[in-house]
Amino acid sequence: MTKPQLRRSSDLRTGLIENIVAACPEQKILKTRKNLGTFIRQYFRDISVEDMQNRDPQEMANAAIEHLRFARNRKPGQVLLKTFNIDRGTPEQPSPRTVIQLVNDNMPFLVDSVTAAIARQDLTVHLTVHPLMRVERDQKGGIAAVLEKGANGGEVESFIWIEADLESDPKSLQLLEQELLRVLADVRLAVSDWHAMRNKILEAAEELDQQIPGLDTKLQRESKALLDWMAADHFTFLGYREYKLKKEKDRLLLSSTKGTGLGLLRNDGRGTKVVELSKEMRRHTRSRDILIITKANSRSTVHRRSYLDYVGIKCYDKDGEVIGEKRFIGLLTSIAYSENPRNIPLLRLKVERVLERAHFEPTGHRGKSLMNILNNYPRDELFQASVQDLSRTTIGILNMQDRQKVRFFVRRDAFRRFFSCLVYVPREKYSTAIRRKVEALLLEAFGGFALDSRVEISDTPLARVHIIVRTPPMDRPKVSIRNIEAQIQDLVVTWQDRLKNEVIAQLGFEEGNSLLRQHGGIFPAAYEDDTPPNIACADLKRIDDLLEGRHHNTLQLYQPSEDKGSRLHFKVFRMDKPLPLSEVLPILESLGVRVISERPYKLRIGSVERFWIQDFELDYNGETNIKLDSSAQLFQDCVAQVVAGNVENDGFNKLVLAAGLGWRQVVVIRCYAKYLLQLRLPFSQNYMEQVLFEHAALAAKMVDQFELQFDPNIREKEREARLQACSKEIARAIGRVKSLDEDRILRAFSGAISATLRTNYFQNDKTGDPKWYLSVKIDPGKLPETPKPRPKFEIFVYSPEVEGVHLRG
Repeated sequence: MTKPQLRRSSDLRTGLIENIVAACPEQKILKTRKNLGTFIRQYFRDISVEDMQNRDPQEMANAAIEHLRFARNRKPGQVLLKTFNIDRGTPEQPSPRTVIQLVNDNMPFLVDSVTAAIARQDLTVHLTVHPLMRVERDQKGGIAAVLEKGANGGEVESFIWIEADLESDPKSLQLLEQELLRVLADVRLAVSDWHAMRNKILEAAEELDQQIPGLDTKLQRESKALLDWMAADHFTFLGYREYKLKKEKDRLLLSSTKGTGLGLLRNDGRGTKVVELSKEMRRHTRSRDILIITKANSRSTVHRRSYLDYVGIKCYDKDGEVIGEKRFIGLLTSIAYSENPRNIPLLRLKVERVLERAHFEPTGHRGKSLMNILNNYPRDELFQASVQDLSRTTIGILNMQDRQKVRFFVRRDAFRRFFSCLVYVPREKYSTAIRRKVEALLLEAFGGFALDSRVEISDTPLARVHIIVRTPPMDRPKVSIRNIEAQIQDLVVTWQDRLKNEVIAQLGFEEGNSLLRQHGGIFPAAYEDDTPPNIACADLKRIDDLLEGRHHNTLQLYQPSEDKGSRLHFKVFRMDKPLPLSEVLPILESLGVRVISERPYKLRIGSVERFWIQDFELDYNGETNIKLDSSAQLFQDCVAQVVAGNVENDGFNKLVLAAGLGWRQVVVIRCYAKYLLQLRLPFSQNYMEQVLFEHAALAAKMVDQFELQFDPNIREKEREARLQACSKEIARAIGRVKSLDEDRILRAFSGAISATLRTNYFQNDKTGDPKWYLSVKIDPGKLPETPKPRPKFEIFVYSPEVEGVHLRG
């Protein structure tokens, strides 16, 4: 009984098709409108309901009639092919397409082969309509009638209508047509010679019934059974040819036998060049293997776009010497890939001998595990690999014992045309990006020009990638399998893995794991892309310390190991919201650095809604080389004080990096600049900032002079000697200045410091921090710049909020 849902679907399809029939315009292609209805119903019988629902019935009727008109005249064996572009869309939803229209004798593999050819032109197929029509034609090839399905008479013809991506270039369309005609010709050759090729493999199997001297009897029996198995619909025969082996002096030549070609090898000009056997080919000729099973150099144009399977059967003389080869090319069927290898002739013998080499009990744990590996081994590899190669690789896989580690196994094709690589990676770390990186690595390592890959992800802890790297026929490149495996390991190891290793290495196993459990997953993908794990480790520790209140140092100036020269990085760690760029950029630029870029990262940490890291890339163009070990903290402290409002944001802050001064020492320079401005020294603050920056070492020496004068921890005798030496250095440095303006500014600063009698510079507030304002007591009589009348003393007080002079008589 038909299920209601299926019946409704069938009714819906019938209704949609009848709508198309009703939309057909009057035409004179077929004798009656009834016969036209028969054609339309068969034409759309297998198209999906969804495709019919999404299209206009009139449009579909026109397409079918266009196809029928195209097929009006055709002789048996003739291929009708046309490509053209259509725009069947609406202004709201345009959908231009390229149409491939075909009418041909009905043959296997037509649709598969045609769609594969279209894909090779980088076009995507969007719709395929492939009705098989029983057509009755007159003697001239004209259509007399389209018969009902199952009717007698006429011939079944293949109608194919394919809509693909729009290809507007006429030359590209012409190339597409040429490729399709070539493919259809190949399909016809393969189909027409299929029976003959099948008979050839059965004949070859019968010849192996005879005892051949020097051959392994069991191997001979299994080889014959494999040929019979292939003939039993396990191999799609596409080409056949016979070859003779002959010696010419020291050369061993393989030449084709004229007239023996079938299918794709029917043409005697295709693959008939006399080939001198290489060392590898000679070694293979002398081997005890009766069959040569590998992959050909070319892809199939018929059925599916895979590299052709190559099956060579050695021919022997009465003495057991190899005298030739019977060569088949084609494709193993899907059944051959799904069948248990213990049920496939020759493969079951290989499996048996691999188990014998391993010395495992078949019913034991390791024996069963090895058998499971062989059952799931890439089928092409089972056919092509030797027992020795299979043993080496499968035992290596067994010894992994499902451990989450990277392993790499490689086998080179007997004819040195490709490398077959098996890559095992932990399943949770496998991704398409990882696969592409591994492919690129192997392509470069083996000097390959093309590759194919196939991925298997099962319920085991490891994902397997089988990669075939095609290489030129040359000597094997010098590669280290261990090095390649290590490089793959490096590709597979994630950023999180490297961070974990770095944290444990720096903090120890217990503290490191605790930190990772608490905050290990807080970093966004953009941060991981931009930041190396060693830097991330430091950031993670800093964030944890900030959250736990172990310190409040939210700023960090550093230079990554990969950056050289003048490039620096400055990070800001902030709760809730980042520092506005309009606020932070002027601060950084006033410190003498140029901001190249800013990368903000938003983190979510537990109950904290937002935590921000701002990473500023800086460029420092100062002439003085920065010593980050000493300058980083000075830079960070100065930024913090400016943000807090305790320090002005002006050009004197450049002295932090240029002169190695702390923010409090820069305040000394700024204080005297403000005092000199009040004395009406005829220079602007900007000019004084520039002069002090250009003579940064001298500015630092002046600060040394100031501190030597008033440091309460220095004894008087020591103070006097050191001050005398410092004053001489300052005088010599000013004497070398070439500009009179610069000389005047620098002497004014030095003179003002020398005229200072007392200061609160070394006093701290109640919290133990230096006072944020500065006061100095000065003797104006010692300053030539001081206008008259001069007070006996002046006390100048400076802070970002206020500055002024208190006069004393």
